[in-house]
Amino acid sequence: MSLIDIQRADRRLLILRALAEEPDYSLSDIVLRVLLAEFGHDVPLDTVRADLDWLARAGLVTTGEAGSALVATVT
Repeated sequence: MSLIDIQRADRRLLILRALAEEPDYSLSDIVLRVLLAEFGHDVPLDTVRADLDWLARAGLVTTGEAGSALVATVT
């Protein structure tokens, strides 16, 4: 497993943990980007959206648009 793979897995785990801690199990991609930066993953919004897409394809989250933001919810 490469360093990039480890970083991806860590970001995805952090996203799932953050969503699980919310009362409605949902957060926007913008909020998730800020949260990831606080944990050392200062990545562009496109990377957060790619991680959310991966999690959605794995059946772990659903996503929906809210204006220009993408909102993820734990399934």
